[in-house]
Amino acid sequence: MLVSILNALLKVLNSFLSFILNFLPDSPFLNISYSDVSPALKYFTYFVPVATMLTHFGYFLSILAVYYLYRVLMNWAKLLKG
Repeated sequence: MLVSILNALLKVLNSFLSFILNFLPDSPFLNISYSDVSPALKYFTYFVPVATMLTHFGYFLSILAVYYLYRVLMNWAKLLKG
């Protein structure tokens, strides 16, 4: 019973989010061609993992954003507590 209710709510949420996201434009980066990139860049990225570094930097920024959000929420809770 509860599972069917949750599934129905998730279907409604999914359809709502799909409806909203359909209004967003396609990514402009899909049409970029990297064929003219220097062959030396391939050798550079073999020794320096740029993609991994960017991924980890994104993780770091996400963690930092969560920290600052948590900090603001805790300050608001302290203000409400008195």
